Amino acid sequence: MRVVRFVIVITSFLGSFAFAKEKELLAAALSVKGECFYERDGKTLPVKVKTIFYRNDRLFTKKGNLDVQIGPVAVLHLSPYSTVVLSELSTENNNDKITVDLTSGRGYTKFAKKMNAGSSYTINSPTLVAGIRGTEFIMSAGGDEGADADVPPGVFVNTGVVSVTSTSNAGAATEVNPGEQLTGGGNALVKSVMEDFIRKKMELFKKLEAMKEAQYKILAREKERQIETLERVRKSSKVEELLEKNKQLLNK
Repeated sequence: MRVVRFVIVITSFLGSFAFAKEKELLAAALSVKGECFYERDGKTLPVKVKTIFYRNDRLFTKKGNLDVQIGPVAVLHLSPYSTVVLSELSTENNNDKITVDLTSGRGYTKFAKKMNAGSSYTINSPTLVAGIRGTEFIMSAGGDEGADADVPPGVFVNTGVVSVTSTSNAGAATEVNPGEQLTGGGNALVKSVMEDFIRKKMELFKKLEAMKEAQYKILAREKERQIETLERVRKSSKVEELLEKNKQLLNK
C-alpha cells in the first residue's frame, strides 16, 4: 500500500510541475557605469552589461549609474544611490505585467513604444504608485546622496501621461501631464509646473535607448534556457527527496 501511495505522489508531483511553468519577461543590464550590484537569494554580485535579472532581484547603485531593459519596450535608468526590486516580470498572451519597487533614490523610465492595452507597468515608491504604458518620466523616492539628491520625492513627467496614486489613498488617482510634477505624499500631494532644474535632467532621456529586437530575442531565449535548467534541477532534487522519504518509510 505504501509503494502504491508513493507512485501516486510522484506522478501527481510530476504532473503539477509540468503545468506550473511560468513565462517570465526578460530584464537585463544595458549599460553599467561605476558601482552597480544586484542581490539574489541572499548573494550580492556586481552587475555587468547583459546581466540577466529575475523576478524579485534587488538592483542597487552606489557611485554608479545603471540602465536596465525591462520587457521589450521599457528602459529604466537608476541614478547613483538608488535601489529597486523587480517584483513582477510576467507575460501571458502578449500582455506584459511589470512592477518595480523603487525603495530609494531615483529612476528614469523611458518606453521605446507604447505598451498594448492589456499590459501594465507600475512603479511603487514608499509614498506613491505610478502606472503607465508609454512615457518618459522620473520617479523619486528621495535620499540625500548622489548627483540627483536635489530631486525631491515625487513624479516628474517629460512626455505622455502618468497616473499617480498615494500609497495612503489608493482610490484617488492624479494624472500628471507633460511638463508637470507631483510632489509630497499622503494627502499633501502638490501638482505644479515642473521646475527648471528638473527639466534639465530630462536631457538624459535622449541618451536612453532600448536594445535592438534581435538582441532582445537572443537574451530572452537565454533566460528561458536558464529557467528550464533551474526547473530540471529543482524537479530532480524534489524527486530524490521523495524517493528518500519513501525509502525511510519502507524501512520502518
